[in-house]
Amino acid sequence: MRKRGRAIYTNYLGKETVFRKDFVGWLKHVAKPLFGDSFVAPDPFPDDGPLEFEIQGVPTDQEPHDSARYDYNFTSLNLYSYDLWNNAFNPFTLPEFLINAAEPPSNVQIFNESRHALSRADTARQFHRYLGGNQPTEQFTIVITTFDRDEMLNSTLKSFHKIAYLNKIVVVWCNEKRSPPRNWPQIQVPIEFVSAPDSLNSRFIPFDNIKTEAVLSLDDDIVLSHEMVLFSFRVWRENRDQLVGLVHRSTKYSAGHPVYEPNGACQFSLILPTSAFLHKTYLEAYTYQMDPSVREHVDATMNCEDIAMNFLIAHLTKKPPIKTTLYRDFK
Repeated sequence: MRKRGRAIYTNYLGKETVFRKDFVGWLKHVAKPLFGDSFVAPDPFPDDGPLEFEIQGVPTDQEPHDSARYDYNFTSLNLYSYDLWNNAFNPFTLPEFLINAAEPPSNVQIFNESRHALSRADTARQFHRYLGGNQPTEQFTIVITTFDRDEMLNSTLKSFHKIAYLNKIVVVWCNEKRSPPRNWPQIQVPIEFVSAPDSLNSRFIPFDNIKTEAVLSLDDDIVLSHEMVLFSFRVWRENRDQLVGLVHRSTKYSAGHPVYEPNGACQFSLILPTSAFLHKTYLEAYTYQMDPSVREHVDATMNCEDIAMNFLIAHLTKKPPIKTTLYRDFK
């Protein structure tokens, strides 16, 4: 108790400048109206100006915008809370995003004619409002890990042209022997290359380039339809602390030995993070908080990073991953 009391005094009350920052943060938390609309995400349906649509009801011409940061509510962080509380008790060094701080998607907006809405919506804008679940707006970042498959990478990048709610694409370039190419395709969002070690752990580095809470982690050979991505993104927004993806793996015991296999019955054990949405905070947990021996094993075997991330999230949340496709197998 003395140690905790000293930590509270040192970090919150001991210095005038720190106390002022804490007081302002508390005001933001309990009295947001005093700060106007600074914490309200922009309306995805402005009254003026046309909207273009890739598919019915989904706006595709949104300007990239970062996720809102909620630094004030440090108590909602539950990643290794014991270690943070007792050893590194400093709210100003926490991850930039907190998993449960953002507002969840809204409910369906109710209109008198809502029972007929889906069958006779006059416009895509009206259809989207009936569908609900998009207030406030939010975007996601695609993180693609690649080594030396330029043609495949180019094809994958082109496939995301005009997809809705995309903030940017970050390409993790793991080939240390040559520089990333400069002739990548031009799409509606920035494509940023970052160099990283040739390690499967590199896909989970929380790069500063990622400005959104939602991260779609991909391999360079994964081809997804826009509808699959947007549906998975919607599911993730309602389950922000879970791994939400499209490719599953099953585990079982056979003759006393554990078996890991791509196909199975209706049950599945893992979701591959090579095609899954996850919160950026889990990248920080994997890279900086997880026991280093796990990452060392991944480097030694050049495998198992998918198992490590699934176990990490399950350990922190006590929740399973979520699968968003009907496919038993996925090419």
